[in-house]
Amino acid sequence: MITVINRDYVYEKVNKTFCLNHKMIADEIVGQKLEDLWGKENFISSIKDNIDKCFRGNMVYYQAFFETPAWGKRYFEVVMKPLSGRENEVTHILAETYDITELKLKEQEASDLEWEFKNLESNLPIGFFRSDENGRLLHVNRAFLKIMEATSE
Repeated sequence: MITVINRDYVYEKVNKTFCLNHKMIADEIVGQKLEDLWGKENFISSIKDNIDKCFRGNMVYYQAFFETPAWGKRYFEVVMKPLSGRENEVTHILAETYDITELKLKEQEASDLEWEFKNLESNLPIGFFRSDENGRLLHVNRAFLKIMEATSE
């Protein structure tokens, strides 16, 4: 989704993807304040500070949950770029918003599997170790330490 936002936190331009996510046409969105579209609480807690940083001339990157009429609650990555007018004053922001929900779900899945593996590995009643191709130990579990009568890795 791509939008252009002015200093009054009002949408001046929106692309088709943004419109589809909000189940609206551009003419219904352009001219609206961000807090009207996203909700006041959401605007204050997740959006306003990032926009203000961008209006100070900084490129801003953040991730947050937002709800859209078309897809419900989703996880988004937002990149905001300051747009300068005359005399290098930032007059607008270009906001690019990417739905990264599936990526976040896969990351969480991988993290959960890694935790399960580490937990299983740590509590195995048999000695377990990993080494590199030269035989140098990279990791050992508690049972291996006990077998080797060692107190730490």
